[in-house]
Amino acid sequence: MYQKRRSNPAQNFFKITYTDGDHKLNYYMWYPPLSYEGLINGLYARLFEERKLPKCELRIYWLDEDSDQIDVLSEDDYNLFLQKNGAKDHLFVVPKAVKKEETHEKKAEHADVSSEQPKTNGQPTAKQ
Repeated sequence: MYQKRRSNPAQNFFKITYTDGDHKLNYYMWYPPLSYEGLINGLYARLFEERKLPKCELRIYWLDEDSDQIDVLSEDDYNLFLQKNGAKDHLFVVPKAVKKEETHEKKAEHADVSSEQPKTNGQPTAKQ
C-alpha cells in the first residue's frame, strides 16, 4: 500500500541514514508507506536483502527541532514523525545496542565454561 504522493514532487521522497560503525549508507525512499509495518519491511528489504548487510534489530529515530533523538517504536510514533517533519523528512537507522544484562550473562557463561576446564599452564592434559 502506498501513500498518496504530495503535490510538491520534491516531497515525494524521504531520506534514510543507516550507520552501524562499519557502514554508513544514505539513500532516499519513495514517500513512506502508510504504516509502520510497511516502513520496517522496506528497511529490512533494502538493508538486509538488497545490500546484504548483517541482519540485526533496528533502532529508528528522527531529530526534532531541538536536535533531540525521537524514537519510532510504534504506529503512533511513525504517524507523529510523518505529521511533524514535513519537507525535511529524515530517518536515522542504527542497530539496537546489546543490552548490558546480555553482555554480563555471556561473560558469566564464558567464565563458567573456563572454570570447568583444567588448568594446564600451557601443557596438554592426559585423558582420564
